Amino acid sequence: MSGTSAVAIDNKIEQAM
Repeated sequence: MSGTSAVAIDNKIEQAM
């Protein structure tokens, strides 16, 4: 969990915003 996972999480957060 580091790198690609962080990117996927960031994308989800941006979509939630």
